[in-house]
Amino acid sequence: MSTANHFASSWDGLVKGVTIGLFALTALFTAVLIIISDNPVLRVVIIIVFSCLLFIPYLGAPRGYTVHDRLINVKRLIGDARIPIVGEAERWKWT
Repeated sequence: MSTANHFASSWDGLVKGVTIGLFALTALFTAVLIIISDNPVLRVVIIIVFSCLLFIPYLGAPRGYTVHDRLINVKRLIGDARIPIVGEAERWKWT
């Protein structure tokens, strides 16, 4: 009987900084497009499109990992990704 190992997935400073920067840039771009748009339907479409641009990648971000037997299971909100381990781990040889 084998056991499963669970690992958390956390963001480092670079990922947090890039995420905050891209979120701010997308929000600013959306605000500018909304301000210069005269059509209310176009404003709603702009809000929906840019909201999806921010929300969809969030769904695919890894939340954690589980290693069990010959399988790595990546936990995500949109469904787990399963990665089979097919070969033995190899150690790199530095020459």
